[in-house]
Amino acid sequence: GVDIKQCTQIHHLEHLEPFGEKNPRPRYMAEHVSVVACSRIGADGQHVRCTVEQAGARHPCIAFGASELFSDIHVGDTIDIVFEIDVNEWNGNRTLQLQIIDIKILGK
Repeated sequence: GVDIKQCTQIHHLEHLEPFGEKNPRPRYMAEHVSVVACSRIGADGQHVRCTVEQAGARHPCIAFGASELFSDIHVGDTIDIVFEIDVNEWNGNRTLQLQIIDIKILGK
């Protein structure tokens, strides 16, 4: 796995674009991350926006169509995550975010 604080450095790997069927986007795993914020978004609450922390580094995350995947996740939980690095563009601002693909709840 990787430490999420390395994600700003890993983002340089995005220069491997364009991604597609024959060149898939890299996926990473981070272990023992804490959930510090979590909310459902979208018209039907089908997406999840959260913030995770590991070793003092915090990163915003998004998980599309993942409300069931996060049904038992709460602030304070420790999880392992599989993610892709993404750029969130909104109102002219660009921020790094982790797009969560899968999670594992630890200690439950």
